[in-house]
Amino acid sequence: MDNSKQVADISIFIIATKNYIVYAKLLIESFVQFTDSDLRVEFVLLTDARFDFFQEIPLPDHLTISFASIESLGWPEATLFRFHLMGAHRHLARGHRIAYIDADMVVSGPVYLHDFISVIDTQLPNQMVLVQHPGYFSRTWLIRLVVKTPFGPWGSSPRSQAFVPFKDRGAYVCGGFFWGERSSFFEMCDALARAIDLDKFAGVRAKHNDESHLNKWFVENGAALAGPEWVFSPGYRNLRGIPPRISVIHKPSTFERIPTDHHKKRKTPYYVVKRLLRRNYSRLRGVFSPTGLRRKNR
Repeated sequence: MDNSKQVADISIFIIATKNYIVYAKLLIESFVQFTDSDLRVEFVLLTDARFDFFQEIPLPDHLTISFASIESLGWPEATLFRFHLMGAHRHLARGHRIAYIDADMVVSGPVYLHDFISVIDTQLPNQMVLVQHPGYFSRTWLIRLVVKTPFGPWGSSPRSQAFVPFKDRGAYVCGGFFWGERSSFFEMCDALARAIDLDKFAGVRAKHNDESHLNKWFVENGAALAGPEWVFSPGYRNLRGIPPRISVIHKPSTFERIPTDHHKKRKTPYYVVKRLLRRNYSRLRGVFSPTGLRRKNR
């Protein structure tokens, strides 16, 4: 459904399947609250849900939604193959600029068209903007060193197309939100989809799925960097004093990433044990906390 013929200032892809559908609705509602007619946004929603679930959202004239039905992908396919999905549905995105945002995010403050345009570096070969990862931003030298080791998030397996040599591991970017000029965005999606396909053919998977491949692309191609306020994580001490623009929703401990073939996989011993641990998490935490132990020893 398209409820406007105007070309959008920016088209934003959202991929929402299974239990991420509710979060996607909250995300769109937050755009309604914090944007005005200065920014014409077209959401390109790729989902396995009924479209009328989202049509209940009262949208102002400057916000529109285009829908496409996709396979009911779960973890990790929904995140790993996001570049494939966006490339396959590029015809739905009519904006001059294209973005991707994780479904489990919310807008936390006013967002304007200038915010997206001003950070794009026209001097670079590509006009992409990537966001510095909130977990690794402004850390001590020791943490920055550890981040570069195999204990960190970087692709460290030489078998993977996402592998980055130690000497090239600099700023680490987040896969939750990025944007750029239309041609640059889809050129990046096509390149990353090919890299992920090569990994799949080789029988390997990058450490952090799509984000590992995105960081490899960043190392090789460069991009403008936006601050962590665009993927703000509440409670992180290293982000104190930074006003959030878009925030990550911290999901409850009972939240479960549903696999694609969940009817089959949930019967395996791994998922049986995992469910039991989740169900008893609060009880175990109470017993093994200092307060709980003192109470038990009385």
